[in-house]
Amino acid sequence: MKIVRDGKEIELTKEELRQAYEEQEEIYDIACIKRGIENYLEEDEYEMLKDNEEFIQEAAWELRRNIDKWGMEYDYAIQDAICEVSGRFSL
Repeated sequence: MKIVRDGKEIELTKEELRQAYEEQEEIYDIACIKRGIENYLEEDEYEMLKDNEEFIQEAAWELRRNIDKWGMEYDYAIQDAICEVSGRFSL
């Protein structure tokens, strides 16, 4: 794949392309977790965890694991990740 940066054409290696893909995938997963937590948590849990970056990162990691390792459908993987990881953060 070729990109243009500062007027120069640059060809990405397969490794650079893979890294860029994984980075965008992580950004998307985090956004989906942030949008989904209100739907799957009780109001008090939601208020406690909605801005907790550690929780969001762990839930996004669990989401990707659910899909890649267990073959879960995306919507179910989001729900499972949020519920699983929230149990580790609840008081």
